[in-house]
Amino acid sequence: GRFAPSQGNCQPWSFIVVRDKEMIAQMEEYCVAVCQNMTASVDYTNYAPGSDERAAILQSTQQLNRASPNSFHPVPITAIKSIANGRFAVFHKAPTVILILMDKRGVGVPEVDIGVVGTNIVLAAQSLGLGTCWIGFSKLLSSNAALVDKLGVAPPFEIAEAICVGYPIGNPTQQTISRQTHQIIWWEGGEKQVLY
Repeated sequence: GRFAPSQGNCQPWSFIVVRDKEMIAQMEEYCVAVCQNMTASVDYTNYAPGSDERAAILQSTQQLNRASPNSFHPVPITAIKSIANGRFAVFHKAPTVILILMDKRGVGVPEVDIGVVGTNIVLAAQSLGLGTCWIGFSKLLSSNAALVDKLGVAPPFEIAEAICVGYPIGNPTQQTISRQTHQIIWWEGGEKQVLY
């Protein structure tokens, strides 16, 4: 990851590698508790159709979705409910969690640099026969001052992402994930083509 390119070679990242089972368990426990609280406050399906409670929570959820559409997209909301109900482990019971910290003072768009550094880590792990998974829910840890202090996160850095690392079960390279074929505008020799 340290050799990843970054805008202006600013390298707006730092890493915390967690291999301590108790620390990972504390991180997991906190994220689960946050997801349980979030589910209680945004899941209108917990209330009967037509009830005042359902209508109020639905209206609140719609406002939150307009304010932060990425956070309240159906994919993370479904994951939050699964985590809250114990059907999904935040850190996938991995033996290693790499927290990627970001310095927002970086040149350009530090979030892009974090994506690049994380991709380098994922590709390097894959080359060693390891499995990885990006964990955006790691940002929830930022709301626990005691845990942030214990982990050693200090300004100007903040938790941006995490990557779980471990040995995969089965052969994930045989699994295919469907991808949409988006159009590509291709300019060459003064002509425009549309490719798929």
